[in-house]
Amino acid sequence: MNASTAYVFDTLSTAHGSAILPGEDVAERSYLALGVLLDAIDQGDAQALCAAATAHGPEQPEVATAPLRQAIDEMDRLIAEAEQNADHLCSDAGAAAQWIAQVGEARSAVERKSIELRIVASAS
Repeated sequence: MNASTAYVFDTLSTAHGSAILPGEDVAERSYLALGVLLDAIDQGDAQALCAAATAHGPEQPEVATAPLRQAIDEMDRLIAEAEQNADHLCSDAGAAAQWIAQVGEARSAVERKSIELRIVASAS
């Protein structure tokens, strides 16, 4: 193989696998709760925002990696902040935008991302 040769492989039908890490169930509940809070802010409904935030009780998984625990803690911190500042977040667009950006970062920390890399080498 050289600069003028290429090999194409169909890997879309190749089996893939994944596993659930301990604590991801707890992270999912916080992730989904933040989604409900984002909807309430989008509607400008401080009462719904406060009610949804109050309904979510912070929870720590029995077993989790340190990064997953940190991500859960950050999501729960944002939920508590929404509960304490519901009126402000629904009436101040700047404050809402800043909180929403933080939510995006916190949620991104628990979203699965994958990069597939395949290397082909030719020995002559």
